[in-house]
Amino acid sequence: MQVQTKKNRGFSLVELLLALFISSVMAAAIFNFFIAQNKSYSIQDQVTEMQQNIRAAINLMVKEIRMAGYDPTGKANAGIVTASPDVITFTMDLNSDANCDDFNEYITYSLYTPGDRIKKLGRKGKKTEHNAPVAEHIETLKFAYAFDSNGDGLLDTDGGHIIWAIDKAGTWFDLDTNDDGSIDSGDYVTVGENTGISAKLEDIRAVRIWLLIRSNKPDEAYTNTKTYVAGNWIIRPSRDANIKNDHMRMRLVETIVRLRNMALRKG
Repeated sequence: MQVQTKKNRGFSLVELLLALFISSVMAAAIFNFFIAQNKSYSIQDQVTEMQQNIRAAINLMVKEIRMAGYDPTGKANAGIVTASPDVITFTMDLNSDANCDDFNEYITYSLYTPGDRIKKLGRKGKKTEHNAPVAEHIETLKFAYAFDSNGDGLLDTDGGHIIWAIDKAGTWFDLDTNDDGSIDSGDYVTVGENTGISAKLEDIRAVRIWLLIRSNKPDEAYTNTKTYVAGNWIIRPSRDANIKNDHMRMRLVETIVRLRNMALRKG
């Protein structure tokens, strides 16, 4: 009869179960670590993509809006066509043919929602053209305008600060009502203060742009409690019923474009 020793005894059932348990715990830990790392990478990838998209969109808008009013012949009547808080339309005579009828000479930027229901920044390169998407998942696009109403070559100011205004019924309304140099931050909208200055498109000398983009996927561990001030619109995702607790990350880009060609129009 063979005598059983420690060397040839093998593993007991308890030892096998214990080894299986330890292996399961280690596998679960490795799996959870992998899932966490993959989620973190996915979030960072979304944030990076979001930042790249909004920067590319802003850079294109700045490049084109800066050319508003370009009119080398002085006969094309190029300038600002629409200057609302949500839409800007402007013209330029790029080929010096004394009109703004050619492609990329009559440009409109606005938001639109096509059939896929994803809100996009749209661009029209001609008066009769349909919107072409510039960037997707845009939450808000807003504009405000600075002007030179007396033709002295300087932007109009109030309290030492540039007046950034929107047109209400043909009058400029200053979005900084307390003259502290910052756009007002109310509950949902900035009412503005009546400047008593007639809102004339030919007086516009600068455009202020706000573009707010959101991620295309939610992060369930994230709740957006920030406040975004974009022109006359205030966005608080944690309080807005339309986007409350959707766990979307957002990025706001703001920039100012000087309209050098518009200044030449009054020369």
